[in-house]
Formats: sequence, structure tokens, C-alpha cells
Amino acid sequence: MNGFGGIIDKKGNAEMQSLKLRGFLEVPELRYNRVEISMGDTWYAPSAGIIESVDTTAQTITLKLEEGEIGSPRVGDICMGIFHNLNTSENATADYDDGRGNRRFAGFATCYFRITEELDTATYKTFKYQLRPVSGAYPTQYHPAASMTFVGYGSFSNEDRQTSRYETRTYQRYLTGVSDWEFTASNIAAQYGDLSNLSIFGIEMRGYSAYLNNIYMSGVIQQFTPGGEEVPTIIDRGVWSATETYNRNDDVYWNNGHWRCLVDGTKTEPGKDAEERGQGEAIARNLMEMSGLTVPVIAVVTGEGSSGGALALGVANHILMLENAVYSVLSPEGFASILWKDASRSGEACEMMKLTAQDLYSDGIVEQVIPEPLGGAQRSHAALFEQLDVALRVHLKELCRMSGRQLADQRYKKYRQIGETRNA
Repeated sequence: MNGFGGIIDKKGNAEMQSLKLRGFLEVPELRYNRVEISMGDTWYAPSAGIIESVDTTAQTITLKLEEGEIGSPRVGDICMGIFHNLNTSENATADYDDGRGNRRFAGFATCYFRITEELDTATYKTFKYQLRPVSGAYPTQYHPAASMTFVGYGSFSNEDRQTSRYETRTYQRYLTGVSDWEFTASNIAAQYGDLSNLSIFGIEMRGYSAYLNNIYMSGVIQQFTPGGEEVPTIIDRGVWSATETYNRNDDVYWNNGHWRCLVDGTKTEPGKDAEERGQGEAIARNLMEMSGLTVPVIAVVTGEGSSGGALALGVANHILMLENAVYSVLSPEGFASILWKDASRSGEACEMMKLTAQDLYSDGIVEQVIPEPLGGAQRSHAALFEQLDVALRVHLKELCRMSGRQLADQRYKKYRQIGETRNA
């Protein structure tokens, strides 16, 4: 791979320094540096093509088509392409984008034309064109050139061909109803990225953002300050319903009042009684007081334990659970509402939350699972109490060997460990 010159062997394998072609290079596969760089625009439009030849006198274009390929340009299409003019003085010296569709690229000439007649309606390979009239925004006309790729971004006559979108280095724009050389405000259906060029239409927007008609979503909108601090977004949920799960910053109307939810995943009825009786303060005080007790504390989960009340009563040295009980920080419906914004996926939430007695025992959160009588604890209270009596004696005997300080420390460490990720 060193030295000078070139070689082509009898099998057609070639090695050379460089290759310049005046026409087309056709190969089944191109292998190249996988970093792809584009200096122009990327278009998605109703028509496009590669020009095989141009008759500038007759103003006729012939497309480069593969076998069986049908050309996409049609009469009325508004087209644009760029090419490197051999008269280099006519190539642009700087990039230019006025936001209305007038583009220039450094080192290239920009050509605008419209299709006026289809000369081959079998493959649409050949057609006549007319150049865009000279104007202040387009001072010099350029004919299309062989090997030039062009795009038909709109149509003067066919409404079905007036939508397209394109990407530049700084923004992506969706166009609709394009029936002239330049874009107007009504043609811009949406734009993402740098929106500063919308100011030419009287739409004052700044920064990398989104401009569009409507937003349909099942989740929430979250706003942050430049420093990363969340700005609360208030969501009006209407009249409170016992079947709904509510999250932080949800607003509801109930009992002649306007209420705002301060936690995620609650179904608690908003009301004056709950506030006056201090349920929230009672839960907080319970957590504080029980965490510092210097006597053994054993909690037994007998049914469904979830949310603040269950946590408040579960600050214990040992937690026991009946085998059919569940215990979690919130209900599966609340979990599904927070994670997926869909309470109906509570079944999936149960699997993820690991809230059964067996799961919690495996994770070391509860110390013992109490077997229930066949058919459930309600079938035989006496049998259940007998099981509980034995279990409580065993755990009390173990805990009574510890000092008051040791009991408080063990309770603290137990809850510090509950949040650790297990089986990662």
C-alpha cells in the first residue's frame, strides 16, 4: 500500500491513489468511514431526484433512474438543489438561510425551478422546467446541473404535494400548504430546535424549543429552572373521585373547596375533618416517637398495609406478616399512576413492587411469615392466634436480651437497610 502508481489485476481488483469521475459511480456496496457528515439539508418530500443530463436551451431535465424505477417529480412541483459551479466565482461564499426558504451554501450555487411538463409519463424520467424568477431574495438564476440532487418541497397546483420537512444543523421544520417559492408563517406546521428564525414571521421565540399546533400526551409536563430545580406544574383534575389516584400538584374540587395534593399516589378524600384532626401530623409524630423507643417493638401485618398509616405503625425492631398479607409504601394503583400514569396497570405494579410476605421475607424486610389456616386467617381465628402467640414469644425473647439503646439502634439500622437495592 506504499509507493506511487496504480494497478488493476486480471480479476479486476484495483489499487490507486485517487479517482475522479465526470459521470456516475455505480456500486452494489460502498464501504467508508462510518462517520456521516452532511453540509447541506436533509429533506423528506413528495419528490426528489438525481439529474442525469440537462438541456438548458430546451430547459429539459432527464433523471438518473435505476432499472424499474419510477421518477417522483410531477407538473407543478417547486424544486431546489445545489451544485458546485465550475465557474467558481458564481458559487456562494457564505452560508445563508433567511427562514423563508432562500438558501445558499458556501462553495455551491443554489438552483430553484418548477416542473412545467412531463415528457415521459411511463417512468417520469424526462420533464421540462422553468427557472424561478429573479427577485431581491433570489438575485441570480442558475440552471440545474448534471449529477445534482434536487428536492420538490411543494407544488403550485397539487395540494397533496405541498407538505415536506427538512433538517438543518440547528433546527427541523415541518411544512404544509407550500404553493410558492418562499414560506410564510401559515406554511410552518411545526419546528424543533433553534426557533429564532421564526421572528421574521412575527413569532418571537428564543432558544432550542418546539413550535407546533397541539400536544396530546398521557404523562405530565415538568419544568425546571436553569439551575435544575423543578418548577411545580399544577394539573387540574376536576372533581375528586374515590376511584382515581392523585399525585403531587394535582388540583381537585371537593366539599366546596379547592384542594392541592402534596404527595404521589393517594386516594385519600380531601376534607376539612382530616386536616382538623391532624392525620398528617399524627403519622409524622408516630414515626418520630416509635423510632426512639427503648423497649422491644414488634409489628404484625395482618392484611393490606400501604401508604403513610402502614409505615407509621411499622417502625419496629421485627415485622411479622401473615402469609397472605401485603405491605408496601403505597397501593399498586398509586404506583402504576406514578410510573406509567395508568392505574389500570396495577397488576404489573404488584409484580415490580414485591409486596407479598414471601417477597419481603426474601429481601430481609420482615423477620417471619406466619402461616394461615387453610382458606385464610378468617377461617379460624383461634388457630391464627395460636400461631401468633408462639411467634411473638420467640421474637420478644430475642429482643429482650438487648439494651434500650441497642433496640433503638437496631430499629434505625433496619430501616436504613430497607432501601438498599437487592439482587441488582
